[in-house]
Amino acid sequence: MRWQVDRVNRDPAWKETFYRKDGYRRDVENLRGLGKDKYGNQIPQIRWDEASHRWVAATNDPIQAHPKYLEKGIPGHPRTVSPEQAQHLENAAKARHDAIKADDAARKHLEDMERRFARDPSEHNRGRMHAAEADYKAKHTAMGQRSEDFGEAAAARHAVPDHYPGAERVADVPGPKNGNDRFDQIWKTPDGRYVVVEAKSQVKTSLGSRRVGGQRVSQGTPEYFQDILKEMETSAKRPEHRQLVKDLRSAKKTGRLDYVLVKGNPDGARYGGYEMSRFDVG
Repeated sequence: MRWQVDRVNRDPAWKETFYRKDGYRRDVENLRGLGKDKYGNQIPQIRWDEASHRWVAATNDPIQAHPKYLEKGIPGHPRTVSPEQAQHLENAAKARHDAIKADDAARKHLEDMERRFARDPSEHNRGRMHAAEADYKAKHTAMGQRSEDFGEAAAARHAVPDHYPGAERVADVPGPKNGNDRFDQIWKTPDGRYVVVEAKSQVKTSLGSRRVGGQRVSQGTPEYFQDILKEMETSAKRPEHRQLVKDLRSAKKTGRLDYVLVKGNPDGARYGGYEMSRFDVG
């Protein structure tokens, strides 16, 4: 594996044969058979390492801290959606559905262009493959965004109003806008309770994870929760940001905080409700 990863960095033509520009492996099963090169070596997964500015082997660290739940799989039916929110949720479900179809079509077209390039590596086919690559990247990015939008909508427009009536969303939250190093949503109820939400696009979507103190921990664990608070504190630019972190820590310590998971439940292009769980973070 080390030899192949080294070759990715020193042989652009070899990399182009087996990997896309973003490091994802091409349709290697169809290119060479069972994801191997002509010498029978397995094509490894790779990722870009910012520290070394090189491609490195992508290792899947086992998750060592898994979440515990106070409640799990609480269903939310579409009939409980308020009339003013129903159309928003239907629109979000359809946008997700359409984006998935577009992504699937772009992926199949790219795979076809990759097979053509493998059979005939001409400049013409190379150009067509790269054009298909760019189209798939755009469609895949859009699909991911529409899926995230749907999960966020299910939480904000249905699950939170169902379980925490009158709660107001905390709009100004420290952290990057891309969603890393921050929670998906933070709400505050009329009685001063905080609700921290992790939103997913469908019930089969897995929880995310991150490395904390040398181990990989799942969303929903105390370790994950505390690490996100630490990152929020680090990125806090204003006094109100630092106060929010203090308030969340205090609310958790005094039992005035719920850390919840909301998964949207799409029914094709229609909104089918949600599933909610409450994490036990102590």
